[in-house]
Amino acid sequence: MMVSSKGRWIILAFVLNSLSSCKSLKIAVIGAGASGLAAAKNAIEQGHIVDVFEKTGQLGGIWYYTDDVGFDEYDVEIHTPMYKQLSATTPCEWMEFPGFDFQCETETHPDRESVWNYLHAYATYYNITNRLFLHRKVENVRLMSNGEWEVFVKNMPDNKQLEKHTYDHIFICSGVASNPRIPTFRDLNLFEGLKIHSRFYREPETFRGKNVLIIGSGASSLDITRQLKGVARKVVKSTHSTIAPTASPGSIIIFKGEVRRFGKNAVKFKDGSWEKISVVIFATGYLFDYPFLDSTNSGIVTNGVYVAPLYRQILNIENPTMAFVGIPTCVRQNPMYDLQARFALKFWTGVKQLPSIDHMMEDANRVANRNHPHKLGLYQAQYFDELDI
Repeated sequence: MMVSSKGRWIILAFVLNSLSSCKSLKIAVIGAGASGLAAAKNAIEQGHIVDVFEKTGQLGGIWYYTDDVGFDEYDVEIHTPMYKQLSATTPCEWMEFPGFDFQCETETHPDRESVWNYLHAYATYYNITNRLFLHRKVENVRLMSNGEWEVFVKNMPDNKQLEKHTYDHIFICSGVASNPRIPTFRDLNLFEGLKIHSRFYREPETFRGKNVLIIGSGASSLDITRQLKGVARKVVKSTHSTIAPTASPGSIIIFKGEVRRFGKNAVKFKDGSWEKISVVIFATGYLFDYPFLDSTNSGIVTNGVYVAPLYRQILNIENPTMAFVGIPTCVRQNPMYDLQARFALKFWTGVKQLPSIDHMMEDANRVANRNHPHKLGLYQAQYFDELDI
């Protein structure tokens, strides 16, 4: 990754400080999921001019449920991985934005509808819905020579007309569930059954009586495995773990190690055994992907698992008038989104001065050297402290 010259960065820092001295900033928010709502709320609250662009017809991001998969009525890919019976795996108290509680009757682990209603209430209460443009697909974001950002947006209902807007600052809040990750497997092309990513899973009845292979070890793979028990004829769950092949007592769930290769209607595992299957579900996560950003112009590059160069996993080091909200995983997400948005706004408004480029690159390199760069986990408390400045 080549970092821009210090001279170029100093010019951008000057532009940033000049813009921040204005009474209000013009800010674009790309994405109306929970991270985009947090960014918009904090910017609106500070009196800035905010436009929120959402390519679908609803706010809520991954928490908006639809039976449909594939493409919507405007040929925009349906990106939500939400399935009908999903409930949150974390307590609702951990999912609350600061100062905005779930309704008192909400279950400890709220269902998808309760979470979506919470996000909609949040957007309504903080007047975000008045700044929200639905069915607006961001095609390109470009930095201009004067330091402003050009945003090209397709107005899908209006015959997909391309609109051009300019902004002082950009919040990238497009989420991490838009580009499914499907690992490479030997002879996968020979398999004649159904192959889907977990993003396209909606309800267990679709798989009644089938032999299903689920690949992955995350929350979605565990949840789908549980839902298919007693519905599918057989569920085979494959992970990287080196556990011995076992069958779940009293069930049709078989736990296996890694997949070695596929056949026409079967799969071979690392231990040499074969299992007949008719469906494979890849619960294998997602890749970081920002198709509307040009790496040369924006300064942002990604290999799918790491986004660089970012200060505190938020500010674009090369062009700090751009910020990302929502990249870190394994974290109390909504509280983090709020902290990240406020962190960026402090620098944009001049409340805090940007550290040196060397300091910011040191922070970015520290994250890059982890096995899973954007996975917080045990780093969560330290990260929250770093943002609460």
